[in-house]
Amino acid sequence: DGKFEHYMVCYGFKDGYFIMGDPAKGIITYTAEELEQVWKSHACLTLVCTNNFILQKDIKAQKRAWLIHLLRDDYAILGVSILVGLLMSVLGMTTAVF
Repeated sequence: DGKFEHYMVCYGFKDGYFIMGDPAKGIITYTAEELEQVWKSHACLTLVCTNNFILQKDIKAQKRAWLIHLLRDDYAILGVSILVGLLMSVLGMTTAVF
């Protein structure tokens, strides 16, 4: 709209069109001429994945391992707490039935 500058993500070029992700409009396609009209600053930030790049699935696995490590020392007390909670729930339901 020409009022504010914002970023766009270029996902690639296919069949003569640039596939762009615009936060304001979503996924749209531009010809080279249309992109030239929209892209006023001609500033480009290029990101390249290196070996230090952490994938989302790796982050989830690390979080899961951290949680298991954190709870490992408390398995006994957690088991007792769950057992007592279930027992109290069952006793509460039996008094409601009778």
